[in-house]
Amino acid sequence: MSSDLDRLHAGPVLARSSVLNLVVTAAPMVVALVAIPVLLSQLGPARFGILSLAWTVVGYFGLFDIGLGRSLTHMVSERLGADRSHEVPGLVWTGLVLLLAFGLIGTLVTWMLAPILVQDILRIPPGLQAESVAAFQILSVSIPLLIVSSGLKGILEAEQRFGSIAFIQLPAAVLLLVAPILVLPLSHRVDALVAAMVAVRFGGLVALAFTVFRVIPQLRTRPRFVSAETRKLMSFGGWLTVSNVVSPLMVYIDRFAIGAVISLTAVASYVIPYELVTRVVRLPIAITTVFFPAFAATHQSDPDRTGVLFISACQTILLLTVAPLLLFFLFAGEGLTVWVGADFATQGTVVARWLIVGAFFNGIAQAPFALVQGLGRPNLTARFHVWELPFYMVALWILLPRFGISGAALAWTLRAAADAVLLFAASYKLLPSCRSGVVRTTLWAVGASVLFGAATQPTSVSAKGVFALIALPAIVGLGLRQAGGLGALRRLVKISPSKEPRSWTA
Repeated sequence: MSSDLDRLHAGPVLARSSVLNLVVTAAPMVVALVAIPVLLSQLGPARFGILSLAWTVVGYFGLFDIGLGRSLTHMVSERLGADRSHEVPGLVWTGLVLLLAFGLIGTLVTWMLAPILVQDILRIPPGLQAESVAAFQILSVSIPLLIVSSGLKGILEAEQRFGSIAFIQLPAAVLLLVAPILVLPLSHRVDALVAAMVAVRFGGLVALAFTVFRVIPQLRTRPRFVSAETRKLMSFGGWLTVSNVVSPLMVYIDRFAIGAVISLTAVASYVIPYELVTRVVRLPIAITTVFFPAFAATHQSDPDRTGVLFISACQTILLLTVAPLLLFFLFAGEGLTVWVGADFATQGTVVARWLIVGAFFNGIAQAPFALVQGLGRPNLTARFHVWELPFYMVALWILLPRFGISGAALAWTLRAAADAVLLFAASYKLLPSCRSGVVRTTLWAVGASVLFGAATQPTSVSAKGVFALIALPAIVGLGLRQAGGLGALRRLVKISPSKEPRSWTA
């Protein structure tokens, strides 16, 4: 096994990277608990709805990276795993140039579409249209910043430099939530709030670029654009582009459907529990972000090790998510009442509960999603997303008019469950060494579904408390037993006394 493989994907390094990534993910979630109610109360439901839609549009138009960010992570990981690190500088420069070019195209397209989007598609009230158009156009400038930053971050992920990423991403993620609040004493216009967020993104880009050049000093020499790498990047990234187009569409189309069928106020009522619940899914994503480059680096030289890593990823995700999600499910109404008030909680409780079930399926699906792509099969995840899109749109078309925003949440949950089934089936077929992990996780999914159903029965706070006192210790105990006891948690939280992997030389 290569020295780079040992250096980057040893157990302590992965454990340390996982913990750091979890901290970076969890901290903004805590800040959001304070920031979102402040923004809602100061801006009002209509402006908050516009701000959430603006975030959505720019997040979706991150697809202009055409999968190059993830492709870059995959290819750098493979080169390091095969002891071909001398090829990395040319690969990195080629990827970054392509990312910048496509990001500028994204800016141009979004800038031109902003008036049509605001006036004709979203039908924002006339009094808010001017600042909404300006907000979308300012956000369009952040598209190159967003996707180039994603590429730079992917390079550091391939090198397991999650300490450096945490040092940059943690303050940047917090500032993205705090910056709009700092602007509120000066202006309540959405475009002013968005400008502050774009400034934060620019600062994050500069910090990431400085770090990458420090980690890979060979990049400081004359930039090299390697045309042969372009074809490889685009080939892998092409299938990822399909996922990048369809997947965000399935994530965000419900908001636009609610805005068109019901109202902007209903969008706010849906987005608030959605943002709270789906942030929990970022914990599994934080775990699999660490494991993805490990899957890519090991699957050819040591597939048995890849299977062990996959099982570890599944166990870690289950240990981190099942109990918290069940607790959120039980006390969704009470939590929303305290967080944003009784008015939103009345509509949001049923929405939150359906989304929690969907978040569970979405969370456990992150491990097979990372595995399938790490094995070099992004065509499968792309096809799955294409198959799921019409299913999801039909579900929205049927359920949204009949059940309102609760119907939209149910449609999202059904789609998430279908996606998890497809991904685990693909993992079972592609990598025999991961099959025990697939079977165990499937059994957990069935058991968790039964628990969520049972958790709908207690109605009083005291009854919910008794249910939690019985169920949560049982879940944690069973999870630790399946994962190999407390040793699993020790391995997870153990931080290697050594620092990050040192910079390599060609």
